[in-house]
Amino acid sequence: MAAAGIVFLPDIMTGKILTATAPIAVKYQILIMFTIATDTGLGTFVAITLYTK
Repeated sequence: MAAAGIVFLPDIMTGKILTATAPIAVKYQILIMFTIATDTGLGTFVAITLYTK
């Protein structure tokens, strides 16, 4: 998660910063980081649920 801004979003951040819309780029980064965290949590929950049955 700490590297999400560097690994997953360089094009979004660079493009938005160069076009002077940096606040929107920050919102995109936060949205994608929450999406990654949510998907990881749901995947873990499903895997544990299926494993324990």
